[in-house]
Amino acid sequence: MNLALEPGEKVPLHKTSVDVLFHVIDGRGSVIIGEERSEVAAGEIVISPKMIPHALEADVGDTFSVLVIKTPNPAKK
Repeated sequence: MNLALEPGEKVPLHKTSVDVLFHVIDGRGSVIIGEERSEVAAGEIVISPKMIPHALEADVGDTFSVLVIKTPNPAKK
């Protein structure tokens, strides 16, 4: 799924039952995984293990486009 966040927009902290890969397509923002916050920009990839809380936040002055890949695909179960 391609997730497009407006400047300052957030996806709140939550857990998933599968691993999640975040590939930043455009813009700048933060990926929060557990207690760790990573400032990221276009081209970067961050992996969140299953059942670890994670969240996304767009920078205040930038849109943030992130390709979200869940593996294994929960829709295929």
